Amino acid sequence: MANLEDYSGPLKKDLKLEDFSKEFLVKLAREWQAEFLKFEDVVFNLVKEKLGQEEADKMEVESFRRFAKIDVPRIAKLANIQPKDVVDWVKISQLLLEGLFLQPSCSFDVINRDHVKVTIHKCIILDYFEKHDPSRIKPICEGLEVPMFTEYGQVALPDFKAVCLKLPPRKSPDETPCVWEWVRSK
Repeated sequence: MANLEDYSGPLKKDLKLEDFSKEFLVKLAREWQAEFLKFEDVVFNLVKEKLGQEEADKMEVESFRRFAKIDVPRIAKLANIQPKDVVDWVKISQLLLEGLFLQPSCSFDVINRDHVKVTIHKCIILDYFEKHDPSRIKPICEGLEVPMFTEYGQVALPDFKAVCLKLPPRKSPDETPCVWEWVRSK
């Protein structure tokens, strides 16, 4: 392992991720997370230009619904998590591409293995839309996130339910964006 801190040196024809330092890989992963969200926004706006707001909103929900069926099983397999309860789902959610459920952005209060209170302290998605397109906040937070939190969890646990306790808009950037309860609805 070369332990590269960046890639400012010469071309490395046999470059592998293993050649980079842990610190660089963390920075790279965070950049990939941000790029994924920006790419999703580019696609949304392209669909909106061609088909209008209502169709773009519908297609955004459907694309995430389909992506969940790919994303969740792959992450669970990679991390060797066989979901049996909500705590297992929390562990999977922490590894999803957008990085929303990692510290310091999010905290979990485990009531029991099938009941977890989730507080999102910093939401990069909300931060982006507060600055660039506030009209997207309600469609994303209510129209996309509310159903998707449950649907993503149901890929891992069919009887999973996400109950929203608090959603944006918020009065200031320091205010907690949202709070959820994740439970099994047995």
